[in-house]
Amino acid sequence: MIKILDSNLIRVGIIKNAISSGRLEEINGENTLDFTAILDAKLNAFIDENTIFELDNEYFDIARFKKDTNEDNTYTLEVESEHVSYRLNDPLLNVEYFTEEGTPTYILGQILDGTDFTIGTIEYEDVITYSAQEAKSRRGLLMEFVAYLGGEISFSNFEISIVVHRGSSVVKSVIKGKNVNVVSKIFNKRQKDTDGNSIVSYSCEPIYLPTDNYTLGDEILLIQTDLNIREQLRVVSLRYNPYNSREVTFQFANYVNGLADRLYHIETSTVVKDKIYNGTRIGPEFGFEAIRSDKKARAYFRSDGMAMQAGDGVGNYANKLYYDYNPETDETILVFDGILSAQVIEAVAATIDIVVSYTIITQNLYASDGRVTKLTVDRLLTGNVLDGDEYIYYIDIHDQYEKFIEAHRRDDLPQIQYTNAEDELLYWADEEHETMGIEITDFPVKVYQYDLLEKMQLCFEMVGAYMVPKIMLGAGDGILEKSGKAEIYKSELGLFINYYKNTTSELRQIKLTNDGIVMTPSFLIFPDTTNDAQVNAESETTLQGIDISFKNTTRVAFDVQIDVTASVAMTVTIKARIAGETHRQTIKYFAGAYKDQVVFNGIFDIVAVGLKTVDFTITPSSGTATIEIGEYRMMLTVRDAEATEAAGWPEANVEDAITSIAAKILDSILVVLPTDIQVESEDTISLILTDDVEVQVT
Repeated sequence: MIKILDSNLIRVGIIKNAISSGRLEEINGENTLDFTAILDAKLNAFIDENTIFELDNEYFDIARFKKDTNEDNTYTLEVESEHVSYRLNDPLLNVEYFTEEGTPTYILGQILDGTDFTIGTIEYEDVITYSAQEAKSRRGLLMEFVAYLGGEISFSNFEISIVVHRGSSVVKSVIKGKNVNVVSKIFNKRQKDTDGNSIVSYSCEPIYLPTDNYTLGDEILLIQTDLNIREQLRVVSLRYNPYNSREVTFQFANYVNGLADRLYHIETSTVVKDKIYNGTRIGPEFGFEAIRSDKKARAYFRSDGMAMQAGDGVGNYANKLYYDYNPETDETILVFDGILSAQVIEAVAATIDIVVSYTIITQNLYASDGRVTKLTVDRLLTGNVLDGDEYIYYIDIHDQYEKFIEAHRRDDLPQIQYTNAEDELLYWADEEHETMGIEITDFPVKVYQYDLLEKMQLCFEMVGAYMVPKIMLGAGDGILEKSGKAEIYKSELGLFINYYKNTTSELRQIKLTNDGIVMTPSFLIFPDTTNDAQVNAESETTLQGIDISFKNTTRVAFDVQIDVTASVAMTVTIKARIAGETHRQTIKYFAGAYKDQVVFNGIFDIVAVGLKTVDFTITPSSGTATIEIGEYRMMLTVRDAEATEAAGWPEANVEDAITSIAAKILDSILVVLPTDIQVESEDTISLILTDDVEVQVT
């Protein structure tokens, strides 16, 4: 029976009502568990993307699931799961290049390094060299290594063994029609076994006899007496139903190991231990590529570019010498990150009349005349502190940041010696103060100290799963990181305009999305409520209310709809209240015992600041006024306040064209009278209308 485990491998349930299921394992191949079951509430609570299943003491991670609703209102669950060894396919574990020399146990340890998997039994001992010349997953690397050895892999959850032969090496005779029924036969002329014979495989179902027992990898002699055929094969795959021991399918074949590519084989006798080797390969992205086996250096060459790169030892590389050619513009770029030593540099047909002989030109380039068409630098400052101006407004560009800075000279502080980007002290070459460098002279470069204010910044920052450009505005108040600052950026969700309040950094935000406009804090909210129990009012009865945190700027409008059932002829009075004080009221007359609807809306008066309850009361003049569950519905429109029953209003949609606003013809008008005016059913009410209103009385 299939057990359900949580992410900590703790059992939480079992699969009881399986409709169908199949456990499949192949030699050096697929290792999966699939099933379809009846889905009930209990099972549904256990199934998510992190669910793990256990069968025969082996763990399987859920890979895909589907929940269906059937015509008879039942539910089914379809699950595809993979053995935990498939976790080695995690892209985070991928390797770009792999070369190791040693015993198979040592090499397997390097393949599994940094994973949760351990080494079991290894039935190979000779020292070998194994190399993979292209990027691949750890599981792909593992399976190729097993095939390279000519072995067969065996998983026991997180323990990995490599054996010479799975199953029994003692040949078991199997007679067609007696021990097994042959379901299908496959003949593959494209593949050959070790003897050069075409691959033949049979899909078989067992005919159960007391002595029959087959396991994956067993040697089989398939006998077909009617054709006088005897074929020695192996059990190369096994599929069975965990809930029905008689649903078993074997595949017999003249098995051949899966790897025949000799490019992965390196003669061990030519390899010297501990020597750094260059792995070479040719691919579509980099062309000819050479990588040091310790991943500390890489070089590549292709038709339109080349590079020499330094590596960090884990697969990341940075250009040191980089050449690129653009055939569309016929432009060439050469980027050099290092030390350039030269007596004369000639660039863009310009004359540089300063001969540099006392130092090395490194990160700083000085030229009195010239034109640079393309320049790659790691930092760019447009300001010049050497002039000593009281205020300097300049731009500082480095990494992914472009900062707009105001610098104010500090006359109360002493001058300091100027440094380069590496914090090395700079000196003038001579008393002329025309060129500078790091070579020590009698003329240190002295500059004023400045207070710096970042007035604006352009940068890349991580928003969600992507790096996006941001505009940061203002220097802020210095209390919190963003307090007093603003930012603008466009992410996958929309355009954001954020301001962070002084001192507290409280967010003020406008977000423009495909669905509308969102403001934070919310400008409008729309809390609503209803009655969750039947109301039987014989006197003034309070209906469900909403708590509002009122401010000086808060305004509240209301819309109420009540379905009232009168027990006798009566007059029903509905009052709109804040903190128990009546602000508006309406009256509904019932001529007898029947059900009718009351619709009431209006605007509350301004009230004092504080948390207050907005509610309604219903008062029948006689008899009982009944409101069924859910037939009292109240919604508020609240400006600049908070309500306990309402989340922030998510968006404010604005039509693109003003012409979309159209007049609405009303079928009826509800007249709300002051509380001190009583109206009888036969009284006449006069309406005063403006010129642009038309009323048709029916």
